[in-house]
Amino acid sequence: MSEIVRLNVGGVNFTTTRATLCTYPDSMLGAMFSGNYGFTKDEHGCFFIDRDGTMFKHVLAFLRSNSLILPQNFTEFGLLKSEAEFYQIQPLLDVLSEYEKREPKLIEIKEVYRRCVTYYPVEFQSVPSGTNHEYITYVISRKDILLEIPEDFGLNVEKNRSTQNPDETLRTLVCVKLKDVLSSDCDISLRQQLASYLSEQGWKLLQSTLSSEGCDSGSPKHVILERWAHEY
Repeated sequence: MSEIVRLNVGGVNFTTTRATLCTYPDSMLGAMFSGNYGFTKDEHGCFFIDRDGTMFKHVLAFLRSNSLILPQNFTEFGLLKSEAEFYQIQPLLDVLSEYEKREPKLIEIKEVYRRCVTYYPVEFQSVPSGTNHEYITYVISRKDILLEIPEDFGLNVEKNRSTQNPDETLRTLVCVKLKDVLSSDCDISLRQQLASYLSEQGWKLLQSTLSSEGCDSGSPKHVILERWAHEY
C-alpha cells in the first residue's frame, strides 16, 4: 500500500503514495487506488486523471495532512469545491464549507469614469425677466433630491417647494440664476462642481440641444437648451 504512484492530472504531474490516495477509503480516489481499477496511462506510464491539475495540488495536500491551508489571496473556492465533489472527499467538502462562511463575499467592482465637460460662457434660453434679460435654467427631478443641493454652492438657487397639486409631489423645480456663473470672468470650476454634484446624486443628462439664431455680425449669440432630469 506504500508504493509510489505517479499521476498526471490534467497535464500536471504529481508523485505520491498509494496510501495517501487511499486516506479516505470511501472517496473516489480511495476506491480507484485500493482495487483493480482500470486506469489510462500517459506516454510516461503515469496514471492519467482528466481533471484540473492546479486544484488537485490542494486536494493532495489535504490527503497528506488532513488539513487545508490555502494561499491568502485564494479565491477559487467554487472550483476547488467542484474537484472535491468529483473525488467524493467529504471531509474536504466540510472544511471548504467552513472557509466559505469565514471568507467575505467577493463583489465585482466596476470603476466608473466620469467626464466633466466645461462649457464656454453662453446664455441659456428662458423667459426674460424685466429688461435686463437674465437667463434661467430649469432643472426637474424628485423633490427630496433637489432639496439636498447645498445653498452655498456659489450659485443663487431658488427652490420651488409648492405642493398644491398632489400629482406634482414627486417633482419640483429648481431655478438656477446663471447670470454670474456664465459671465466671462466666472470661475469655471463652479460649473464643474455643480455638474459633478448632480452626477453624484444620480442625475443623468438626458438631452442636450444646440441651436442658433440670426443676429448682427458684431454680436453673435448662441442659445443652448440643456435639461437635467432624474430617472425614477
